[in-house]
Amino acid sequence: HDALPICCASISDNQGNLKFYTNGVSVWNRNGDVMPNGVNLDGHQSSSQSAIIIPKPGSTTIFYIFTTDAGAYENPPNNGIHYSIVDMTKEKSMGDVVKKNVQLIATACEKISAVYSSNGKDVWVVSHGWQNNFFYSWLVTADGVSSKPIVSRTGSLYEGGYSTEGNAIGCMKISPDGKKIASAIYEEKFFELYDFDDSTGIVSNPQSIQLP
Repeated sequence: HDALPICCASISDNQGNLKFYTNGVSVWNRNGDVMPNGVNLDGHQSSSQSAIIIPKPGSTTIFYIFTTDAGAYENPPNNGIHYSIVDMTKEKSMGDVVKKNVQLIATACEKISAVYSSNGKDVWVVSHGWQNNFFYSWLVTADGVSSKPIVSRTGSLYEGGYSTEGNAIGCMKISPDGKKIASAIYEEKFFELYDFDDSTGIVSNPQSIQLP
């Protein structure tokens, strides 16, 4: 794919010094060099939210990169949600991808967001399936990424679109207080607003917001 990346992610330390960045396919260190194992992640540079970086709770050196593939309209078909692990103690503190492309769900939209849980330490990572109305919430703790997500069946089916399967496109964001989720349905041009429970990871109470 020759297009410029649509979505990128970066992360810095608490002084604002860059650690690394990614487009969901490759991972670059702070000097702009690709990490030794930092290629062929299962994101896509044409995905709305190709990557999001989550620090491992309790660690200053381990980071998770969650990736979303482009929608089912792309070839090859959508490969879903994965995560990879960056260890910043490797390569003389320049970082290395020590685990790559652990699959979480097989098909998904191009949407992913994250917020702290109610305990202020753990992190919820939330995405949405394709051709269903399932939200998936994974809890990231000091022990790692939960093996089974919390699944909420709510809202409209995310499928189809006028010209292609373009309703997979569009961003999703969780409010900073962890109480609301907004999700864009690209081709049919509407949003859905939901309640989010940052204690349980459950999504509920869908409301449709139509654009003019």
